[in-house]
This record gives sequence, C-alpha cells and structure tokens, in this order.
Amino acid sequence: MSDLINHIGRDTLPATVVEQFVRWCVLEQAKPSLLKVLKMVEFDTLIGEIQAAENFDVLLALSVQANTWAKSQRERGRTGLLGYSAAEAAAFEFGNMLRATQQTQFDAEAVAFFAARVHSWAGWAATQFSDPSQKAIAEKAARDAQETYLR
Repeated sequence: MSDLINHIGRDTLPATVVEQFVRWCVLEQAKPSLLKVLKMVEFDTLIGEIQAAENFDVLLALSVQANTWAKSQRERGRTGLLGYSAAEAAAFEFGNMLRATQQTQFDAEAVAFFAARVHSWAGWAATQFSDPSQKAIAEKAARDAQETYLR
C-alpha cells in the first residue's frame, strides 16, 4: 500500500479528485457496509431509507437514528448483544465519517479512516460475529481499495 491517503487532505490532489474520493468512500464503500451490519439486526425500514438516500445530511440523520435504535435494542433480536453493539458502532463511525464531509470540518483523511472502520464492522458481521479477526482484515481491504481508487 502506498501513502496516497496521507496526501488526500494536504492540497496535493485536485479538489475534484478529493470530492470524488469522498463521495466514493461514503456511497460506495461505507454505505453498503453499514447496510450489511444493519441487515444483521433486521433494521429493514431504516435500511430502505438509507439505500434511497444520497444526500450526506440525510444519511447523517439516518445514521444517528440507527445508532439510537441499536442502543435501545441491544438485548433483543437474533444477534443479541454483539449484533446491536456492532450496529451501534458502525452507525456511530458512519456518522463521524459524514461529519468529516461537512464544509465546516471537512477532512478527507478522516472520511477515509471512518469509511474503512465502517467496512471493518461489516467484515465481522459477515462471520455472524464469530471471528473478530475478520474485522481487521476487512479494514485493511477497505484501505487497499481506497488506495486503488485513488490510483
């Protein structure tokens, strides 16, 4: 892996490249990963709303809602505590990523970081929460995909 991600926020890349990268991180990498985790805890209504949304402010509001729902449902459902904990964490990190896209605190490196973190939760969820090592593997795969995207 190169260090292209480390340059994304240092004015070394054209603004249009940074904007495209941020949009890709949110919509093509983190959003599908969040949806995978939310599917594990059967948040079907919220999944439909997130799938339909592309506006970052709307997605932020929905991630806050997902985080709140996951906190309130921790003891229920087929995944139990681990599933709702993962949903809560993925929604929280998705929200942090979206906050980093806002003009007042724009930080493309933070977007990439949190997108990879959301992807890591989906990697763990894919194992039915049985293999925590998949979380780190998924995060590395996400970072590699980001580097590939920038090339």
